[in-house]
Amino acid sequence: MRGFTTADRTALSAQKPEPLYHQLFLVLKHKIDSGDLRHAARLPGELELAEFFGVSRITTRRALDELQSANYVRRQRGLGTYVTHE
Repeated sequence: MRGFTTADRTALSAQKPEPLYHQLFLVLKHKIDSGDLRHAARLPGELELAEFFGVSRITTRRALDELQSANYVRRQRGLGTYVTHE
């Protein structure tokens, strides 16, 4: 998946005390903060992210909801999720 590495995939672990959705939130937030995912970039869909990271779609949705609440992304049904944080 473009913009993501194997290290990103292995950053998530059910053995960690944080919920998986929060771990995914932190990975995506780091990608945005570091500039790997730039302003106005379209993120992969929920299902694609879920498959890449080996988590459920609900886990992915919760991570994206948390990013939206933190004003890192804008989500529009049918159009996708876009980075809004600069």
